[in-house]
Formats: sequence, C-alpha cells, structure tokens
Amino acid sequence: MDTHLSPDAESRLQRSAFIWLVDGSNWPDDTLLPWLACLTAAEQQRYRCFIRPMRQRQFLIGRILLRFAAARLTNLAIDDISVIERKNNAPLPVLRQNNPVAAKVLPFLSLSHSREWVACGVSADTPLGLDVEMLDTSRDVAALAAAAFTACENQWLSVQGSTADAGKVAAFYALWTAKEALYKLASNGERQAEGEILVKDGIQLTSGPNWTLQSPLHTQLAICLCTRHLVSPLDVIALTGDSPFSWALHADNLEEDQKRWNEDGVSAP
Repeated sequence: MDTHLSPDAESRLQRSAFIWLVDGSNWPDDTLLPWLACLTAAEQQRYRCFIRPMRQRQFLIGRILLRFAAARLTNLAIDDISVIERKNNAPLPVLRQNNPVAAKVLPFLSLSHSREWVACGVSADTPLGLDVEMLDTSRDVAALAAAAFTACENQWLSVQGSTADAGKVAAFYALWTAKEALYKLASNGERQAEGEILVKDGIQLTSGPNWTLQSPLHTQLAICLCTRHLVSPLDVIALTGDSPFSWALHADNLEEDQKRWNEDGVSAP
C-alpha cells in the first residue's frame, strides 16, 4: 500500500513549532561558566576560539538552549542530548551513545543570537531556519540595505518611510531577518528554498513554493522563522532564570496556565 501523502494532503497537515528566547544578560558568569563542562570537546574547542566574551556567552548559552529545546520536545533529559559540530553548517543534535531511547527522532532546530539575546527554533514536524536581530534605530539601515539587498528589495524599502522613521527600521529588519532565516532553511538541507525572491511587484512575500515565513512581534527583537511547511501554532516563549532547571520550571508553569485557560474556555494572554 502506498502510504505517501499527496502534496495537497501534506500541505493540510497541522504542524507546530516553538521559538525559545533567552536574555543572556540575566545569567551571571559565575553560574553560566560551569555549564561549559556539558559541551562536547569539539564545542569547547570552538568556544575557546572566540575572542570576544560576548560571543563566547552567546555560543555557550546557545548550545545549552539547543539541548534544552531538543530535550523538551522529545521528553528526554538534557544529558541525553549531544551535539555534533559541522563546519560551515548548523550544529547537529544527536542522542548520546548507548542511549536506551535510540529510536527517538530528534527535532529540527535552528539557533540565532543578537547581542544579549539567544534564540532557538524547534519543530518535530518541519525543517526550519530562524533569525533574530536587535531593533537598533542608531544603525544606518539605508547603507546596510544598499550593500546587502537586491534592487527590488531596496526599492521596496525606499517607500517604507524616511531614513530615521521607526517604520523603515522595522521594515529593514523584517526583510533582513527573512533573508537570513531563508538562507538557514536552505542550509539545513532545504536547497529548494535557496535563492528565493522575497520582494515581488513591490510586495514583501511571506511564502514561496517551498517555504513560508512568520515574523512574531517582540518589543526588542525582529524575529523571523522560515519553515518548509506552514506551522500553526507557533509559540514564542521568553524563558526566565539562569539555568535549564529554572527554564523548565518556567515552561511547566506556562503549560499549567495554558491548561487552566483551556479548561475555562479562556484564551491565553
């Protein structure tokens, strides 16, 4: 019997994703650095190659968050998850050797960071690429766009407001993160998405033949998640605390709140 779904049927499957956010400025060095011991030898070597302390913190928090996101979605312990370094490619989460749940399929993941913020997108259902950027109104977005955007993209940006206008800054970061997220999706094996057009006939596109993107709102960040298939729901969760244990407690509390709201027939705030 042929169990493959038709393209139309596959497109109607409900898929979900999470974006986990961590503000690293809330994590003191004295409680962060001991987590370095949880990384593989290859990860520790790469960590030591970074010169700037900020970049070391982003890397370390990102690798801890990646393990947390994978473990959370698969009901595993963080210690069950290891990571393989891949040159010029995203890190690959794997199960540790001799793991009794070796048949467990690990989810699709994508990491991003901007200054103090670190983010991880995760889905059990579809490949994805994630990008986040701090909304920085002091940057010369016109000059950056001229260097990085196509002629059509620059034409679209030119009608989004004046150079100093907050709307134009937001538009710039929306397109910038979309391009980065789409590139990451292509880098994660979805080469069909490579080189896709993001602006056509003066309109920023939100989907193409092999991809779709969503840009959830955040007060400090521009966020874009690009996926092979449309995901709904897309949950964006800003974790609090300075360890995966406190993150898990926070996430558990949110789940309990959601259950109570669902039982009462009330939408979550």
